[in-house]
Amino acid sequence: MLKAKDKLTIAISVLSTALLVLAVVCSIMFAAFTANKQANTTISFHEGIDIEINGVSSGAWLYNGTGSTAGPFSSTSGNVVDGLALSPIGLRVTKGASTTTPTYVRVFVVFATTSATATLPTPTGTGITYSQLSGDTGWVDGERDFVNSITSTLGASQVVAYAGTSQFTATSESFSNIINAVQVFQANGNENAHNGEQFRAYFRIYASTSSTDWGENYSYSF
Repeated sequence: MLKAKDKLTIAISVLSTALLVLAVVCSIMFAAFTANKQANTTISFHEGIDIEINGVSSGAWLYNGTGSTAGPFSSTSGNVVDGLALSPIGLRVTKGASTTTPTYVRVFVVFATTSATATLPTPTGTGITYSQLSGDTGWVDGERDFVNSITSTLGASQVVAYAGTSQFTATSESFSNIINAVQVFQANGNENAHNGEQFRAYFRIYASTSSTDWGENYSYSF
């Protein structure tokens, strides 16, 4: 059961005198956006950059309970039985991007689970390539500490972190999926690895006029 702006709990309880109790419990830790409650969320950065994103509502990453990446994505709370898919995150730069001064956007994504056997998803997006972060390189200040905190507080068996950068040379009227729809699990056996476990997902967006200086950013925490 989802606590608003905090986490989604997926619980499946099957009670029978002839069967064992199966509990599927997955929680998603949602980014706490300082945003309005409209369909599109505006994020303003220093250096005169404005970005709009969609795929979130009132601080929650939208999802469906079918596991289908085709949607629809409209849920922010409630039980999920058959599957879980997270909404694509659409992004467009509405101010600050030009051919002479491009806007660079960095996206940081984390997936974590207490399951030792579940397969964690890999993010993909349009015009962005994600690389898995490990070791001592590729991190922006605070990111590795955040991953360590998720590992510690969740007691996660698996945590994966990814980052990717995209360049925008003009403002846009249309959205591109900086994160494509993410399938976490489906029915017909794929959900078994999530039984009795927790799952959390998180993303953070940075924007800057420099592709190497990420001091200006919005950090979304739980």
